[in-house]
Amino acid sequence: MTKTSRRTLLGGSLGGAALLAVGSPEPRAQATSSLIPSRGTLPSGIQSGDVTPRGAMLWARSDRPGRMLVELSTGRRGGRRTHKGPWATPKTDLTAKLELKGLRPGREYEYRIQFEDTDGRLGKEEVGHFSTPSLGSAPQSFVWTGDTAGQGYGINPDLEGMVAYRAMHALRPDFLIHSGDNI
Repeated sequence: MTKTSRRTLLGGSLGGAALLAVGSPEPRAQATSSLIPSRGTLPSGIQSGDVTPRGAMLWARSDRPGRMLVELSTGRRGGRRTHKGPWATPKTDLTAKLELKGLRPGREYEYRIQFEDTDGRLGKEEVGHFSTPSLGSAPQSFVWTGDTAGQGYGINPDLEGMVAYRAMHALRPDFLIHSGDNI
């Protein structure tokens, strides 16, 4: 029989107790990260439409209930205003839209949309741009497309995806007409 000294027994006991108290690093990291709530996202992106010389409609869909917040500005030096939109709820399929009024004709606008949940946590934001048409008559240009990815066509991974959109964007049209659906 091996004799164990009192010092060895106490040292081993303290070491074992410390290991039990601390645990292994990996499960502790997992437990900590699960306590941090995730931020809401915009799974369907953001949209602007029905743009007139003095108004526009903004739309977004959240992944959870929350109030739509829109920050609107006119360029880098333009003042920023925050608009509180409606609540996105399961009844609205977590979508919300906000009609902007009182805009200036012939201006470029930048907007940021995010949702705030009932606990005041802000979700991730996305940035969009639109331009209001001028009041006077001016030439307009547009591009048109439809059902660009049906049955997998229209996407060429060798050319980094949907090259038709890059070509349309390079034309800098006043607007895009997209006939299709979001499935």
